[in-house]
Amino acid sequence: MRMLMGDETSTVERARRIARAKSSTVRGNAQDNIRGLEPFAANRIEPWSDPSKCVCPVIRTFLLAWNEGLPKEERDILHSLYPKIVRTSANALIQEQRALMAADWLVRTYAPAWLNLAGMREQARLLYELPQVSEIAQAFEMRAVLAKVSHEANAEASRVDGAGWIKASDDCWASAWAAAYDAARLAAHDLAWVSAASASRAAAGIAAGMTTCSLVTALQGSAAELVLKMVRLSGAPSATAANTATDTGASEASTRPDDRVRRVEG
Repeated sequence: MRMLMGDETSTVERARRIARAKSSTVRGNAQDNIRGLEPFAANRIEPWSDPSKCVCPVIRTFLLAWNEGLPKEERDILHSLYPKIVRTSANALIQEQRALMAADWLVRTYAPAWLNLAGMREQARLLYELPQVSEIAQAFEMRAVLAKVSHEANAEASRVDGAGWIKASDDCWASAWAAAYDAARLAAHDLAWVSAASASRAAAGIAAGMTTCSLVTALQGSAAELVLKMVRLSGAPSATAANTATDTGASEASTRPDDRVRRVEG
């Protein structure tokens, strides 16, 4: 069973990507360019020096993992987000809610997107119909459904060859698979997230012979919007009021999976 955690191929691939990201440090302070955060250096902002005072750990974890999975030439989508995440450090409650937002996206947008593309529409429907993840206790309640879907997806993927798994890994990393999983684990190290990640990768393996560019692009746009929603989440009453006034329909939209991704799936 090929899973995000405990899978030898995935572990080696992650180590390679992290090593590549770390080796990108050049000129000046060796920390200035670590893992693609050079835009901060240009603005003399240093979130890497003490993230707790500048960037929310959940948002930082999400972007670092996503950056590690993107080819250098595809990182423009991240560069536009960097200025927006400055001064997003928040209290533990806000951090937990942001982590749960990542978990919700992984379970109800990301995983079913790949399952649908792989032709496993019934399994995708089961995940789409799950309630929004807003409390840690829900992870326990979702385990059975997610474990069932993961088992079925991995059974279907048992015949995927090595080339298929390489393409699946590249597609998943580029579309923020590990980013969502790593951020979700900051809320809770739960088997529910492992199952969702496992089902996603298995479905991507099944779909390896298909054209996946449109779905990867749609998921990247959805992931970027997720980061912006995390940024907008604030415990300050004034900020909350401002967000409500400027983000029409945001609260309603946040309770359902990303419809843009579902349209791409067709």
